[in-house]
Amino acid sequence: MGLDTTVNLYVANAGGTTSSITVYAPGINGDMPPTRTISGTLTGLASPQGVVLDPTGRLYVANNGTPPSITVYTPGAMNNAIPIRTITGSATGLSQPLFIALRP
Repeated sequence: MGLDTTVNLYVANAGGTTSSITVYAPGINGDMPPTRTISGTLTGLASPQGVVLDPTGRLYVANNGTPPSITVYTPGAMNNAIPIRTITGSATGLSQPLFIALRP
C-alpha cells in the first residue's frame, strides 16, 4: 500500500488471474468502490506486491509475477495504462520483488 500527497490510498492486488492497483479516496470507510483502478493487458502488472509514489505523483510498482519487474506510471494513471518505464530482464537481478521504497 502507498499514499500520495493528498492521502489517496494505493493498493496492490495480486489477484488470481487479474492484477490491479486500486486507488481509494482519503477517509474511505465501509463498502465503497475505488476512485480509480489500473488494470488490463497493457499495464505490465504481474502479481503486484508493493507500491510507492514519488513527490511528483509517479507510481512505482514491484511486480512479483513472470517476468519480475518494476513498472512506473504517470500521475493519475488509470484503466489500461501503459507504464512510462519498465525495469525487467536478467541483467536487473530482479527475482520476486515484494516491496519498493524511494529515498526521501
